[in-house]
Amino acid sequence: MNNLINNAFRREFDLNAADAVNRGKEALLKNDIAAAFDLLYQAAHVNRVAHRLFLMIPEINTRLFLLTVDQEEFLEEEAKKEDPLAQYTLARLYQAHGYSFDEARDLFLAAAKSGMGDAFAALALMMVNGLLDGVEIDKGQYYQGLTDAAEKNSMLGQYYMYKAVIQGYEDHPADPQAVISNIKDWLNGDESEDLLRVNPTYYEILALAYERLGDSKSAANYYMKAVRMGRVDRYHQWVLNTFFNDNMELIDEDGYVKAVEDGITMGCGYSHLLRADMNQQLYDASEDESEKAQLSEMIQQDLSTAANLGEGYGFYFHGQHSYYGNYGFTQDNNVAWMDFLNASGMNVAEAWDEMGKMYLDGEAPEGLGPDFIPYCRLMGLRQGDDNMLIPVIVSFVGGSLEKYRNEVKKYYLPRYEALSDEEKTQYFEIKFVAVVDASGTAHLTEFDFTTQAWAELEEMVEGADLVAVHNSRLDEIGEELGLEGRLTLWVDGDRKIKSYVITLEDEFSQPTAIELGQLKEIVEALGAHVDEVYYEEFPDSDNRYDPYA
Repeated sequence: MNNLINNAFRREFDLNAADAVNRGKEALLKNDIAAAFDLLYQAAHVNRVAHRLFLMIPEINTRLFLLTVDQEEFLEEEAKKEDPLAQYTLARLYQAHGYSFDEARDLFLAAAKSGMGDAFAALALMMVNGLLDGVEIDKGQYYQGLTDAAEKNSMLGQYYMYKAVIQGYEDHPADPQAVISNIKDWLNGDESEDLLRVNPTYYEILALAYERLGDSKSAANYYMKAVRMGRVDRYHQWVLNTFFNDNMELIDEDGYVKAVEDGITMGCGYSHLLRADMNQQLYDASEDESEKAQLSEMIQQDLSTAANLGEGYGFYFHGQHSYYGNYGFTQDNNVAWMDFLNASGMNVAEAWDEMGKMYLDGEAPEGLGPDFIPYCRLMGLRQGDDNMLIPVIVSFVGGSLEKYRNEVKKYYLPRYEALSDEEKTQYFEIKFVAVVDASGTAHLTEFDFTTQAWAELEEMVEGADLVAVHNSRLDEIGEELGLEGRLTLWVDGDRKIKSYVITLEDEFSQPTAIELGQLKEIVEALGAHVDEVYYEEFPDSDNRYDPYA
């Protein structure tokens, strides 16, 4: 009798699970993520298809931002009960919101103990993006982690592994055609748009592969397949492949404007960024203050909406305009810092550079030491800002990234060494001058000769009425370091050394700057100590980095 009751209960639950799957699928297609969560969460524990559909929610940031506060609290309660599905989803939520990467890591580890493949992939991604505090990047470990996750049927692991093959990684050249063949073999000619049969992420991967091959028409076709299957976050990729040519020139302005509005209607956060960009162009062209005020309000609303929908660049651009007061934004450094912090947590590499600038401007929160600048540069490079390659090498040579020595030597020094002499010169003629105050505290300030002529440094010295002092001790230091040129102290005109500036003299007796590592040794040999290093050139309109001001 008990068996009959149990079997009847199981059949009833299976029917309920099947109903939840169908209704949850429809909710996903409508981008009604809160409803999909309620429908699929319980069913995901007993039904394989429901489990796969549910994992489409934490798969991307924009969906996580559509969960309700009650659902977030529910996840926290379930995670405490050691439910791996709740642990994983909550960890992804913490990552998306930038709440706590340490908590996210712990939750992923807990979910991974149950064998959840996506948790292994998420941990690998945290490591390679530099989000595991103090941990050096190991790309071999990263790709092995993705492979292991993919073998555990992790869609997240498969997605990033396919992406790596499309772009090329380590000793593996890019091979987008292999990815296309692999996925099409798996689809076996059945390219349906049924979530119960095909994960739309496969269509996104095909689109990425065709993009790499320069086939924008095929890429647009597969992006739209993914969009129709509920991946509205990929809609803007369809727009870019449809209305722009290979040189990113707009070929159908009317169609583009309509497509952006359609994307906003369907809930694509990135479409708000595209509309904000159009309104910024109108703002720049307008001379009507009333019109500019209206456009400013629209830009702010679109960037805020994009951020609220989980688009990292929504935070980034809102932060930029809040910091610099662009497009009629009210300058608010606190808002800007939080925006950049959120953007950096969502892997917007450029946000690290902006936080570094805020630190140099004295507008960052208290408690951040001088190591924050090289750390920002390293994080930007890790997350894809290639402009940070040379600054990272500069920081490393200056001894600021010793904690990450193996990572820099393995991944970044070879990239630097592969640059042409012209590229190296363009970046590496960044040298420094030291300003030492009466207490013996030295501030090292970057002087970039790629944008400033050597004569400018001489003019600044003369303008401040400083005079050159040479002595035997300076000559000894210069000789010990093998410097080409003579070390000079620039002191007040009355020759009272209240504070001084350290430079070299070139063959024409003009002052020049010094390599960072050597300058530190000179400062220390003179009995002073380095307090801060400023990695910014001297702006014409702002004297805060100018030691002679």
